[in-house]
Formats: sequence, C-alpha cells, structure tokens
Amino acid sequence: MGVVPTLFAVRGALPLLVAMGLSGAIGITVFLAERARRAKRLDRAFAASALILVLLLVITVAGLSRSRPNQAATARVDLAYRVDPRLEAPPPVAGITLNPGDIVHIAKKSGTWGCDRSGEMNLDLAGLEHPPGDPATFVVPLAPLCSLIVRAGEGKWTFLGSGEIFPVASAGSLYLTANDVAAGNCNPEVNYGMGCYDDNTGGISVTIRVDRKFA
Repeated sequence: MGVVPTLFAVRGALPLLVAMGLSGAIGITVFLAERARRAKRLDRAFAASALILVLLLVITVAGLSRSRPNQAATARVDLAYRVDPRLEAPPPVAGITLNPGDIVHIAKKSGTWGCDRSGEMNLDLAGLEHPPGDPATFVVPLAPLCSLIVRAGEGKWTFLGSGEIFPVASAGSLYLTANDVAAGNCNPEVNYGMGCYDDNTGGISVTIRVDRKFA
C-alpha cells in the first residue's frame, strides 16, 4: 500500500477513533461518578466528571481538525482569448484580475501570425529566434520576434513564447501580445524593411488558466 497512502488512511480514520475514545472515556466517567455517589462524594465526582468531559471535548475538536488534509484552497479561472499581434498596447484580457502569487497557464489553441510586411510568416507562440534587424529594439529586447509576451498589471512585458507558465508578481489585469519593434524604435529603413505592429498579420487563439491559492 505504501507509506503515504497508509498515512492518509490513518488520518481519514482518526475521527472514528476519536469518537470511540470519547465514548469509552464517558463510560469511565459515569462509572467513577457512580462510585463516588455511593461513597457520598457527589460534589467531587461531578467536578471531576465536568473536567474530564471538557478535556475530552478539546481533544476531539483538535483531532477532527488534524484529520483534514493540510492543503491550501485553490481557485481556478479558465477562458479562451485571441491574441492580436497588431496591438503594442492591447486591452486587458476580460474576466481576469491577477494577484501576486497566481500562476497563469497559457497554451495555444489555434492560428498563426506574422510580424513583417510580406504577410508570409506563419509563426506560433515561440516566434522567430533569429530575425533580421536589431532585436534590442523590440518591446522585450532580445526575445524572439513575434513571440508571445505577457504583462501583469503595471509590471514589465515578459517573454513567454510557448513556455505556457507565467508566475505573477504584480497585481492587476493580464495583457498579451506579440513581441515586435517598439513604436519609439520603429524605422523600417534600419530594420530591413520591417515595420512595427501596424504591419503584423494573423492571430493566435489561446486558452488561459489562472490558479490561485488561499492559505
């Protein structure tokens, strides 16, 4: 059966064991009270009985609380969202408000996108690792062109790509877009004819899951 399953089995049976012990203790208390009554020591017997019952009640409550698995409660939000690569400043994902410590899971559902004027790119969330131009001009510098980037609240844009898991550090809304040349750095002549977000094409639908733990 194994050590861990055995421990959970014992913990699951603890309320029954406590109840059985409580029943036995009450029986002993009644027996002692009866003997004391016969010996004409009623006051002492009742005081002792009350003390024993209070102690047993405390032990029972503690045992029942320990019998529950010590796990934090969790909440989950699931939804679908289409990421538009043409938006350097996208709107927040509706229906999601993040807290520090949340874990966001993002997975591709369908679609492709491109981040050049040709319209011939068919990229997924991982983007293009060695694009022409200067990657230092991207919104997330040196991250792949047209890769998925994420932001929580007022935090910085972060490369995610197809990594799927994003630990949240800042409270607020969730934002998703593709990594491309920032507007302040947009110069097609410097970037081998690449524009900025305005010439991007396509879109990728993703599924988003947010896991939150409560102490």
